[in-house]
Amino acid sequence: MANTTKQFNPVNSEILVAVDGSKNSEVAAHSGIELAKALKASVTLLCVVDLSNIVSTAAVGGVVDNEILQIYHEEAEKIVDGIAKKFPYEKLKKSTPEGLPAETILMAAEKHKADMIIMGTHGRTGSRHLRIGSVAENV
Repeated sequence: MANTTKQFNPVNSEILVAVDGSKNSEVAAHSGIELAKALKASVTLLCVVDLSNIVSTAAVGGVVDNEILQIYHEEAEKIVDGIAKKFPYEKLKKSTPEGLPAETILMAAEKHKADMIIMGTHGRTGSRHLRIGSVAENV
């Protein structure tokens, strides 16, 4: 049986940095981009258009309002554009896919063949954490 373990080569590596507009995700993005620069790695900066939020607030009979969806897309693009402008890097790509955050981050990591995922966490604890969960924890 062949060894399918991928050897880590930092020069050709891919780092997926997931952001959500929070201060914690901006700090994580800065760290991820600086690490990528040090490794000469590529970065995919990703902000998921969270369909669970849209469906719960804007859906009527299971149909998502396209105007609301467009607003969410514009906000996601604004988040990644802001980070890309604040922490410029020539090997940075931006992505704003739709979906459920944890699942979409994992699918993006597979699609982009990411060697590493970097993301912030809100640090929720106690009963709020149990009810809401953590995207970072699920990833």
